[in-house]
Amino acid sequence: MADNSAIQLEKLEADQKKAAAVLAEANAKLASFRKENRGPKLAEMKKDIENYGFAAVELFGEAALAPAKPTVKAKAGKRLPSVVKYKDDDGNTWGGGKGPRPAWVKAIQEANGDIEKYRVAP
Repeated sequence: MADNSAIQLEKLEADQKKAAAVLAEANAKLASFRKENRGPKLAEMKKDIENYGFAAVELFGEAALAPAKPTVKAKAGKRLPSVVKYKDDDGNTWGGGKGPRPAWVKAIQEANGDIEKYRVAP
């Protein structure tokens, strides 16, 4: 008895190629149809939204209420220049932001000094 597995494999591979070609053609037709009908469909949908008074949250759920993402992003590894709010007589500076306070600021505060004396004028 002859081994038919090689013949079956060739037949299945040929069928797969045909099916892939049919799928590619169908995807191309679908993309073309969507492209051609996108403008008129959008106009129709806008008209329906206006006529029925839909709100964005009704159409898109809570995602419509999410705050917009900033359009300008800093490039990775590049920070904006820090703002100096305090400066001592030795030239030490501090922006007054998050994170641990510099030693010179801690020293002033531990001595019950007023850090506002060191505030830089804007």
